[in-house]
Amino acid sequence: SLTQVTTQALLDQVESLNVSELSQFNFVEQRFNRPSSLGQRYFASVTPYHDAYGLDWLIVTVVPRSDFMGAIQDNVYQTVLLCAIALISTVGFGLWLAYKILKPIKALNKASQAFAADDLPFVTQPTAIQEVESLRQTFQHMTQRLDESFRDLKASEQRFATLLENVPIGIGVLNSKGQVVWANSISKQLHGQDTLESDPSRLSQTYQ
Repeated sequence: SLTQVTTQALLDQVESLNVSELSQFNFVEQRFNRPSSLGQRYFASVTPYHDAYGLDWLIVTVVPRSDFMGAIQDNVYQTVLLCAIALISTVGFGLWLAYKILKPIKALNKASQAFAADDLPFVTQPTAIQEVESLRQTFQHMTQRLDESFRDLKASEQRFATLLENVPIGIGVLNSKGQVVWANSISKQLHGQDTLESDPSRLSQTYQ
């Protein structure tokens, strides 16, 4: 049946083929003698053969498309599968790497927010990323130094307030707007009140 189909295909295309030299063509097998029923595709080559004894042949070689396209399709499937695996691996590694990088950065961001809210000291965890670890150590050192400075300042303010409170004279502190922001106990006793007047317009009437 294949020989018959090939012969018919060759006869259909003999006018367009140069039979004096190697020619190639392809055709589709028709099943059940129905032109509309398409079967397997074939590739054919026509090689003319002549000899000194008068032979004048056409050697027709027919190869089913599936014989060599099957291996190509298998390679295509394998290539697509490998590409999909590589893509999934790359995306997964990228997400993991982004998480490892963003985690210490988020920790530093949280620490900076705590620093802005005067929540000192704030301890951060070490990280294997060298650049982020250097930034973390710098930030940690800065917060520790600021915490020590705030403690020293608070202690100094406490000593200064204790000194002013124990001085045997009345002392009051006013801001640039003329409002009383602090007064020692002697000052309050002299004026006969626990709460000092903070309205600048009434200071002269209050303290005479």
